[in-house]
Amino acid sequence: MKTFVLLAFTLVACAPTEQDCRALMPIAGDAVTISTTPSGMTGCTTNVDGVTVTTELHRDVLHWRAGQTWVDERATPAGEVHAAIAAIKARREVGARIAAGTSAADALVKKGKENARQLWDRLRKR
Repeated sequence: MKTFVLLAFTLVACAPTEQDCRALMPIAGDAVTISTTPSGMTGCTTNVDGVTVTTELHRDVLHWRAGQTWVDERATPAGEVHAAIAAIKARREVGARIAAGTSAADALVKKGKENARQLWDRLRKR
């Protein structure tokens, strides 16, 4: 029983904390959670302006160290995290503007067809 308790205590003591995550992640985001990385390892995940950033953690005898980082599940070097987030946000903005433009164009075409049909009906009645 002592062995089991000691083993359980050791496993709990070895788990990373939110403070470890905040110190090791290449960017500060909203809430930080302990998670499983895309590679299946223990890591930390945060959300930065709607973009998910995950950093893998590796255990060095007494401390944790940062490993691979993923931005929206794409492997990204730690030094390029800010640029990757900016690129993702820009792509999303462009996509949103394209969708808005498409919607406006569809509404304009629909209104034009409706006006043309009304004009045609008026001309036929004469």
